[in-house]
Amino acid sequence: MVTQARRQLGSNIKPFIYSAALDKGLTAANIINDSPIIDWDASTGVFWRPENAGVKYRGPVRLRYALTWSINTVSVRLIKKIGAHYAEKYLAKIGFPDEHMQPVESLALGSASFTPLEVATGYATLANGGFQVTPWYIQRIEDSQGRILFEEDPIQVCEQCLETTEAQGDDIPGENTETPELSLLNIDAEKPIQNLPLQTVAEDKVAPRVIEARNRFIIDNIMKDVIHKGTAWKTLRNANSSLLKRSDLAGKTGTTNDVKDAWFSGYNNQYVASAWVGFRDHSKKLGKVEYGAKAALPIWQRFMEKALKGTRQYSIPRPNGIVDVKIDLKNGKLASIHTQKSDFEVFREENVPTEYSEAAIETINFDHFDDEAESDQEGDLEKTNKEDTSDEIDFD
Repeated sequence: MVTQARRQLGSNIKPFIYSAALDKGLTAANIINDSPIIDWDASTGVFWRPENAGVKYRGPVRLRYALTWSINTVSVRLIKKIGAHYAEKYLAKIGFPDEHMQPVESLALGSASFTPLEVATGYATLANGGFQVTPWYIQRIEDSQGRILFEEDPIQVCEQCLETTEAQGDDIPGENTETPELSLLNIDAEKPIQNLPLQTVAEDKVAPRVIEARNRFIIDNIMKDVIHKGTAWKTLRNANSSLLKRSDLAGKTGTTNDVKDAWFSGYNNQYVASAWVGFRDHSKKLGKVEYGAKAALPIWQRFMEKALKGTRQYSIPRPNGIVDVKIDLKNGKLASIHTQKSDFEVFREENVPTEYSEAAIETINFDHFDDEAESDQEGDLEKTNKEDTSDEIDFD
């Protein structure tokens, strides 16, 4: 099942679509309109109407908020903006099999079909800092006398190795028959980082970077909001989960059209897990409310609580070139004296907004808007167990 069954992902694919958008130069503060979409599909002769949870629309929202609350119309408009072909190529670069994707706008809502192992491998790229790793299953085979017949030598994440290779450049002769060995910083979450041992790793065993470090940091930062503020929050809160006490967890819900597949994928720097719920042999409906946050998240939660029990928290350090800037939460511009609601957002230093929020039109009652926004958010929180309605996709 883990290696062979191909299922649609629903919103479990969205972090990678948003990462593709960051790669195109967008930021977590960019504003995209959350409003109904009706597109004519000439190839099928029907209209395509992707919808949000409860057919609810919020108007212009920031990308951070849209990913945290899994807003479908924003994801569709986002892939329109960056191009479906570009998004497909970006996902293929990360390691998702290209032959099981189509460069169509529904890709942003999880229309591609991947195995649970491929999904977990994709999320491992986010967990390890942006490097593509290859799953392996057998560590060692011994005969009856204890002689080693086979031992896996997997590729390993080593940012220092890549930096060394780039620095060496032409100093490594092309005709050299020996594979150069590079120093590997062995990250162990149980040891202080300054005491970590240096190992060696052959150059051909170094995992390639497929997500830029700052891009990965921002996506990871938003996905932590999913755990503590967004679509996963109410389920974990109701379960009184110890996971809410950790700051190193990130994840994403996912539900396919007609609630046939429910997902939750998440990680910290030690463990990556993807939970899928569905019928094994037939694609049948799970039930009206069996969304990712209700059906799949509790499975992931119970595993991670046991796996992480007694372990200390550790997050991959902030890369250079990331800055925190206070923005206006209504428009994503720099906060000013006119800003009603503001908070810090993380940016790549070259993408920091340059415009300040301007004074609002005097006839607008901001107190009314603030109350309405808070009321809407409370409504979302109350619907978290049903939240993944917003993960539903409509391919017709």
